Amino acid sequence: MTEESNNILEEANETVGQRAEEYGPPTENFRAIADLWSAYLGVEITPYDYSQMMILAKIGRAKTGSPDRDTHVDEAGYSLTTDMVNQDGSAPGPYYGTEDE
Repeated sequence: MTEESNNILEEANETVGQRAEEYGPPTENFRAIADLWSAYLGVEITPYDYSQMMILAKIGRAKTGSPDRDTHVDEAGYSLTTDMVNQDGSAPGPYYGTEDE
């Protein structure tokens, strides 16, 4: 974006569109990353989980650093893509913190 928007949601929406052009639709891109994370961690990670964890990463950075507008644009963008992948059928993976595991 060449000129900073006053509306953080519009800026996040534009950024998500640009990333989709660069990396493909969020569900496909997030599926590829989630599959890699799943193999590395040995637990199922879904595209929905990936998007939620990226929001948490942004919150963690804000907590320990000096959050700037870009951090909040990214949080809004990941909220948008979480909704997109959810609409595409991705749901949270199994919860491994239960006593039944």
